[in-house]
Formats: sequence, structure tokens, C-alpha cells
Amino acid sequence: MLEEAILEKLHHPDYWRKSCREWELKSWTRFFNETRPDESLQACYEVFVAELKTLMENLNPETREAKKALALK
Repeated sequence: MLEEAILEKLHHPDYWRKSCREWELKSWTRFFNETRPDESLQACYEVFVAELKTLMENLNPETREAKKALALK
């Protein structure tokens, strides 16, 4: 689980609160479409990449979460 200090830096902390084992592009797209239905698919991917960048900049690279974020990028 991510620390609150890291979650506060993300635009969509509700998605990232779940286990990193559940982080996937498909589940992100579903989440994004439910929370921002008027946004384009391109915006969905751009926000996803930005969120992953924030995670990688703020997580210890040895953590499971950091490794998952890197794998998704």
C-alpha cells in the first residue's frame, strides 16, 4: 500500500490505493472512464503516464509498487 504522502501527490489517489497487483492499464481505463466520462482515450493514457511518473519519482525503486509502476510505463 502507498503512503498517504505519496497518494497526496497523485491526481487520482483512489485508483492507486488498491494493491499494486491490481494496477493494470485495463483497470485504469475503466476507472478513468467512470470518473471522467467526458475525457478522451488519449487523455486517459496521458494521465496514466503522468501518474506513473509521479509514482516512480516518489517511490523507493526497490519496492514492489515502484517495480510495478516501471513495468506499466
